[in-house]
Amino acid sequence: MKRLLFLVGSLGFGVLADDFINLTFDEPDLTGSLTPMFPTLPDGPFHGETTRLLRGWTATVNGVPIERISYTTPRGAVGSEEGLNFRSANPTPNGPGYYLFVYSARNPLGPEFRLSQTGMIPADASRLDVDVHSEAVQFFINGQSRSAYSDFLYRGIDVSDWAGQVATLEVVFPRGYGGYFDIAGFSRVPEPSTWALMGVGGLALGWALRRPVR
Repeated sequence: MKRLLFLVGSLGFGVLADDFINLTFDEPDLTGSLTPMFPTLPDGPFHGETTRLLRGWTATVNGVPIERISYTTPRGAVGSEEGLNFRSANPTPNGPGYYLFVYSARNPLGPEFRLSQTGMIPADASRLDVDVHSEAVQFFINGQSRSAYSDFLYRGIDVSDWAGQVATLEVVFPRGYGGYFDIAGFSRVPEPSTWALMGVGGLALGWALRRPVR
């Protein structure tokens, strides 16, 4: 009976859980109040609300939640009293892109920045792709440290153990860190039909390469 109740409770929790919000940073809410930090710089940086610019994320500095971060247009100067700058990139074929610029003046005694969010990891997710240029950045899922590995496109974090489950994702930028950070989103495990199509394509290519050249 206890096992049955546990199963029912787990299923109910999974159904009620929400997906990650604004996971790739590309859905900021810019309708709120943006206050210029420097009157002589019309393109920013601006002060904005963390809950709007980084919807779904909790941002802390040395363990203390911060209510405001900075936002900058592509032409604006990067600057932030908090050390977190939410920045828009130049237009791309896929529309505007946004990323995070995290810095603490490269001071080894500077603050530690942490982003965290709880959400549902897709059932077919195999990894989370990130664009970060430092191995000093740490990743945690439900409190467990996860090492990022690299391929020719992104660095990836294995999330397959939590696929289809609610999990808390944390990103920790250590003291003295300075650089850009972006999340590309979850990579999915190909469906059987996709694997089959890839197999057929590979066989066709192999057969074509075997044909003698005249």
